[in-house]
Amino acid sequence: MAGTAASWASGEILRLSKVSEKETPNTERLEWKHDNKREVLFVEKQVIVSDPDVKSVMRSVYPEHALSFEVTPEGAKRLADATTDGPGRMRIAILIHGEVTARWCPHQW
Repeated sequence: MAGTAASWASGEILRLSKVSEKETPNTERLEWKHDNKREVLFVEKQVIVSDPDVKSVMRSVYPEHALSFEVTPEGAKRLADATTDGPGRMRIAILIHGEVTARWCPHQW
């Protein structure tokens, strides 16, 4: 459930959580595989957005394989609140079936 600790064990499909700079009791040590590299991420157990917050999902294959999702108003507010830290090193991990599939840096655009 969004806004609570990680719930992968309960069958959660999608989860967005902040990435911490260091390992703490409130993070999970997860590996992100991308571009033939592996990066260790310390993903906070606190969930920002998860399955109940998803309104719709679209898959595209051109120009790249990608998923786009629209969140509910409640999910949008939580995501907005979570990304108000301002520019810098703030990152969000996107997990599907408990596996990091992407890392998003909201303030890099």
